[in-house]
Amino acid sequence: AGYFTPFSHDELSALNRIGYTGFTDLINLGVKPDGHPALLQLFLHYWSLIFGTSLNAIRTPFIIVGTLSIYTGFLAGKSWFNEKIGLILALCIASIQFPLTYSIWARPYTVGLLLSLGLLYHFSKLSFGQVKTKNLFLYGIFGVLSLYNHYFSGLFFALISLLLIVFVRVEKKWSKLSIFFIGISLLYLPHISITLAQVNKGGLSWLSVPRPDFLWQH
Repeated sequence: AGYFTPFSHDELSALNRIGYTGFTDLINLGVKPDGHPALLQLFLHYWSLIFGTSLNAIRTPFIIVGTLSIYTGFLAGKSWFNEKIGLILALCIASIQFPLTYSIWARPYTVGLLLSLGLLYHFSKLSFGQVKTKNLFLYGIFGVLSLYNHYFSGLFFALISLLLIVFVRVEKKWSKLSIFFIGISLLYLPHISITLAQVNKGGLSWLSVPRPDFLWQH
């Protein structure tokens, strides 16, 4: 279906902010004016340089990511509970309207789903088993990508990382976790200026500044 429906307004907005000749212009004019982290915009920019901006070229990676989410959901459900739960979760991802819709859009939402499911899978491996370097490394990769993908997926990573500290027994394992969190902080440092610039905008042209009662109303 993704190859037959036209670009959404959200996708056209992103495509309108690529194609700059320099990296600095791409960040200042393509990323900072938006309300999302840099990962998707950078990907679209360099992907389009190779494959163009046709509907098929732009949407294919996201359809692949959406498909991978089905299998990753199975792994996450199986690791937390059992194979039957994994199959049910995979079926939900493959059939419910929300993941289906966003898996054909060139936006960060289906990427966030895949990354969040990957985080859940490696979280279970770290929390209910040994803190293996491989799982911690992959958990970190998914985490950094979540931070660079969308602020909500980054928030999800931060919240389950707090739970990770609670679940993992500190004895003999705290040194690994300390190095892990220091590494994540260093990897996110290049994006701090972009995050601050977006936060200081205080809203978008179509989205007003949150009022003090925002959380209650939301």
